[in-house]
Amino acid sequence: MTEYQKQYREGIDRIKPHLDGRRLMIIAYNQDIDWILQTAVDLGMKVAFVGILNFSQDNNFTTELTEHITELYVPYENTGRGADIARIKPDLLLTNYGSNDQDTSILTDTIPLCPTAGFLSGLLFANRWAELFKMNLKEGWRQDEVLYRKYCS
Repeated sequence: MTEYQKQYREGIDRIKPHLDGRRLMIIAYNQDIDWILQTAVDLGMKVAFVGILNFSQDNNFTTELTEHITELYVPYENTGRGADIARIKPDLLLTNYGSNDQDTSILTDTIPLCPTAGFLSGLLFANRWAELFKMNLKEGWRQDEVLYRKYCS
């Protein structure tokens, strides 16, 4: 096992308790998202939905992880986004951009159009997801949940 593989496995083991079993939904322009999908699968997440938007006109989306995706749409028509989110009820939505009409109770993270390069890029991204789930959004008088939903959606 290489040093990078060891670092990856240790990182997966550290954050897996926060993400294992979570329902993941991805709506993205990115054609190459296996770095995200593989990390999600390794974390035990349920990849409930992947919609690839036809932004580049290329439609070159390929994945080696199709068997791990419950619903896959290529190309995806974004007009059904709100209904799909309501139907899938993801624990986490990964997308290239947020939407003002989106359900504000859904935790969302932005997929970078130019991700960090390297072997650990998926793990670095997944650390952000774990932090979202570790946040205490019901911290008494500060009403963090209300503020989070108001300003971070």
